[in-house]
Formats: sequence, structure tokens, C-alpha cells
Amino acid sequence: MPQLPCTLEALVACTHFSADSANADLVFALAANSLLTRATAGAAPDAWRRQAAFLLDGLRAGATRAQLPADRLTEELVRDALSSLGERA
Repeated sequence: MPQLPCTLEALVACTHFSADSANADLVFALAANSLLTRATAGAAPDAWRRQAAFLLDGLRAGATRAQLPADRLTEELVRDALSSLGERA
């Protein structure tokens, strides 16, 4: 899995992100936003900013539901999913 300059654990420790957040959640949020950035580059080059705000707000402490609809992905599943995403982009 790609390494982030600041670990999610550090963000959780200072209460910026939910304790339920996993590194994969942040990686997928950024990957999804990168697709939007490419798709809207010509027509709405700043549209990604709005979506990034929504995605990051969903990971913020206090913003998650009592029970998330799916379990965390394993590192292997994250790699497989991101690899598949790259094949389709």
C-alpha cells in the first residue's frame, strides 16, 4: 500500500479522523478523487475540491455511522483493487 507522509494513526491520535478509519479508506478517497480530477479537468477544473471535502469529512472523527456497512479491506485486497482501477483508467 502506498505510504502517506503523515500516518492515519497520527491523525486519529489527534482526533482529526475517526478511529474506524483505515489507511485504505484514505487511499481509496484519494484514488476516487483523482479520477474525478481527470474527468473534470477541462470543464470544471476545481470540481475535485468539493468532492475532496466531502470525502475527507466522511473520515473525520464523529462523522461515521454507528456501524459501517462493510469491514476494512486487507492490504492484499487494497492492492488488487487499486491495480484493477489502474487497468480501467
